[in-house]
Amino acid sequence: MDRQQLLSNWARHIHQAAAQGALTGQPVHINHFRRIAGPRAGVLELAAGLDSGRLLRTLAKDDAALLRQFIPWAFVGEPTVYMSGRYVRLEAGWPPELAETLIRLRDLAPYPPQDGSRWVAGKNELGVTVVPGLNDRTPHFLVSGATGSGKSVTLRSAVLQLSANPANALVLIDGKFGESLHAVAHLPGVIGPVAVDGSATRAALGWAVAQMRQRYETGTRKGRVIVVVDEFQELVGDPVIADLLRRVAAQGRGAGVHLIAATQHPTVDAFGYSTTRRN
Repeated sequence: MDRQQLLSNWARHIHQAAAQGALTGQPVHINHFRRIAGPRAGVLELAAGLDSGRLLRTLAKDDAALLRQFIPWAFVGEPTVYMSGRYVRLEAGWPPELAETLIRLRDLAPYPPQDGSRWVAGKNELGVTVVPGLNDRTPHFLVSGATGSGKSVTLRSAVLQLSANPANALVLIDGKFGESLHAVAHLPGVIGPVAVDGSATRAALGWAVAQMRQRYETGTRKGRVIVVVDEFQELVGDPVIADLLRRVAAQGRGAGVHLIAATQHPTVDAFGYSTTRRN
């Protein structure tokens, strides 16, 4: 049985249970099902009109205990239930034989972008290759996730691809003492060694801010200055570092100075300043 067949079976079970009143205690008519066979998980999005809220509360209760009764396959991990627009979204991980656990860059894009502003980030749940770009609309990017979710791999891949353009200057700062970004420190365009402590980070960010100021003063904007920071929450306890990051995030767009930053917990405290988080 393939992914689409599993999703169809799941939808059929949910539809029958809702119509018979087994989910909420009274019959619920589901107007529409949307099936998404993603690389790592199967998703059902269902619209039930005015009953959507009641259906959500019932299915999400007790860590989706009721939902487990209507998933006709051995899913991985815990199912999740939440609202996505007007849809109640149900999501569960595929069994190992159906999941794409390793997605290689060369399989997504044999020839990654060479313009120095875009890089291939991965595949979304619809199977479409995701290609972010540094520009006036999206000058900075946040990479967030729990330990082991792939933040460091994401940063290294971005640095690898962005360094292919000789006009780019990359500043690498690593809150994990170099463990994350040391492997890409030798690439073309990387400025200096990876900054791993307070003094080196202040110097690296100071250089980026000086470049930003010079670009504004001279009106020149050749190439991009890209500051890449992993686990920045480990560094923003230093008020100088926090302020320099704020300046890059708030003022860098017009000068072609960009920030790609990663953290486990993207709270205001982790950024040092709320303006950094907003940008």
